[in-house]
Amino acid sequence: MQTRNPTRKQFFTKLQATLIISDYLETYYNYKRIHSSLNYLTPYEFEKLTN
Repeated sequence: MQTRNPTRKQFFTKLQATLIISDYLETYYNYKRIHSSLNYLTPYEFEKLTN
């Protein structure tokens, strides 16, 4: 993962940073980002096509 802060939020504790970054990874990075293994679709788009 890149070292920049993708959420643009200031973290006051390590726990807060972990929770916010984990949420970002679960909701945006892994779900809305295109993936070459899914023929350059987002997981959401791929899921809609396969259901």
